[in-house]
Amino acid sequence: MKRRGSEVGRKNKTGFLGRSLSSEAFKFVPLTVLLVVTIIFLSIYTERFLTIGNLLNVLRQISYSTILALGLGMIVLTGGMDLSLGNIAALVGIVCASSLAAGVNTYLALLYGIAVGVLCGSVNGVMVSYMGIPPFLQTLAMGFVTQGVTFLWTRGYPVYEGFTPQFLFLGVGYLLDIPTPVVILLVCFLLAYVFISRTSYGRYIYALGNDEDALRLCGINIKRMKVLPYVIAGFLACVTGIVMTARMQSGQPSAAGLTMILTALTAVALGGFDLTGGEGSLIGVLMGGIFVGILNNGLVILGFGTFHQLIIIGLTLMGALSWNVVRVKR
Repeated sequence: MKRRGSEVGRKNKTGFLGRSLSSEAFKFVPLTVLLVVTIIFLSIYTERFLTIGNLLNVLRQISYSTILALGLGMIVLTGGMDLSLGNIAALVGIVCASSLAAGVNTYLALLYGIAVGVLCGSVNGVMVSYMGIPPFLQTLAMGFVTQGVTFLWTRGYPVYEGFTPQFLFLGVGYLLDIPTPVVILLVCFLLAYVFISRTSYGRYIYALGNDEDALRLCGINIKRMKVLPYVIAGFLACVTGIVMTARMQSGQPSAAGLTMILTALTAVALGGFDLTGGEGSLIGVLMGGIFVGILNNGLVILGFGTFHQLIIIGLTLMGALSWNVVRVKR
């Protein structure tokens, strides 16, 4: 039984997980072309776009939703979904901000926030895997719970006091002239990519969305394995909430939520993920996040308001989902 499990692992590694970076890049030719065309158009239309300052600002802005999208992508690989990640990020930000305002040590405040986010992710995973609740409904319920707790805790008011230089560095600092949120995004991406493509757990996550029965026959604990992506996504929601709170220098109860999860889901869809599970690449998530950031930045430069941006991002999500359905059917 153990030998069969290793054989499946090797088969997966040499199959859909053993693809080279070049073959993965070829898969995203349409997204790459769209990204290049958008950059060229905005560069021609306005001189403000193609500047170092603006491009760094784009990367800083996408860091929050793209970190969230990395966790969401892992869940989607298993055929699951998580609509609560934005609200978990907001709750974590409030926990950290309130702890700092109460005089708690910076690192202890971060630990409190991480504990809350990981706990929420773990509950989602357990309820989906062991209780059999559909992921959409479970995470929607968790989103309501975390949003309610956030507003009950703060009574709807932001938390401004008590921020330390160490905490603020995570949102407004620089490392080698690169904004700290961008560095954190790159670190999260590299760790997530190595985990999902170079470890047995990552191969099992892919396999969950392809052939769950095969994993079960190989002696893999399916229920326990299904919990893992939700825990990781909960942790990445923590990172998002912490960086976002440090960047805004305040704990905002309504900082994330539907808009952020919409942006993250758009990045996942643009990354070529099959929402039924088993197909997708975190490289695609990163590229999708960059495209969404450039699109939003371009809309601002062109004078479009927030509501126009929501409409266009929504249409982009619809287009990406439609393209994925057509591609999978072919």
